Amino acid sequence: MAGIVDFEALSAEPREALHADPSIRISWVRADRLPPGCSIAATYDASTSPASIAVAEDASVGRRRFSLLHEYAHHLRDQVFEVLDVLFDHPRPAELEEKICDAFASRVLVPDSARATAFVDGVTARSVVSLMQTCSASAQAVAVAAAESMSLPGYVVLLNAAGEAEFAARSGDMFPARRGAPQTGMLKRAAEGVVVRGIAPLDLGGGSTTGELNVESAVGPGCVVAVMVDGPAPWDTFSAGRRASSKPTDGWCDRCTMEFTSYQPACENCDELKCPSCGGCGCPDKSVSGERLCDRCFTIQPAAAYESATATACRNCSS
Repeated sequence: MAGIVDFEALSAEPREALHADPSIRISWVRADRLPPGCSIAATYDASTSPASIAVAEDASVGRRRFSLLHEYAHHLRDQVFEVLDVLFDHPRPAELEEKICDAFASRVLVPDSARATAFVDGVTARSVVSLMQTCSASAQAVAVAAAESMSLPGYVVLLNAAGEAEFAARSGDMFPARRGAPQTGMLKRAAEGVVVRGIAPLDLGGGSTTGELNVESAVGPGCVVAVMVDGPAPWDTFSAGRRASSKPTDGWCDRCTMEFTSYQPACENCDELKCPSCGGCGCPDKSVSGERLCDRCFTIQPAAAYESATATACRNCSS
């Protein structure tokens, strides 16, 4: 990006600044043309020449800016070898890449000086709302900035009026929450505008939840902010530390013909858990590399169901 796009111009108006980069083309589209269930109001396509970013035209100005910068970070990924090395070595590269892109957009829109001033006494729901009110960045950008400023693992969650987690920025190695994951109990009350403090889990969607976390909420512009932390909370001197581990969910893989336990949310398309061995779920297009027909039971089995790459009978038939 150096020498192509001016950083100050990018912070002020990303769309205008990115005209200076001939490797990317930006267009405005209706929201229904974007992938469903995505917390980002834009999508990136590297297969076109130049690469293209489509942004939802009916999103708020702040959300359009955050979403555009998030997708531009995807575009920059292959140009930064250090980032590629980190992603290659990470066990969940796609998840990490999304977090990196959120961080890039937030860093551009919410400068370090604003973060330092807003969170001088720690990240609380009230301090997040205060920054939203004084900063031109989107609520999503501020949530990411707040999560990056937290000293302990946790979340900064934006709740909508329906009681759903519209966006959840993470601090530390926490599991991602699916956009639109319905909440219950304390977080549902918070979404209704009731300011809460206490202990509650976050529903990640797909049947998975976190452990109990310390929670504080505050009503922000257009959303409710809930800050959730695993450990002593800055809003309560005597708050207890809580484990933030996700509760496991039991599943069954038809391809591997085995039960398994997963800590990951279910597939967004079919709502079934992904098998940790073969990666398959309930989607019909989830073909597995190496699958083949067993010459004894005459069923198609994944590579993991065979003793070796040359075996013609599956494990069940061979035993």
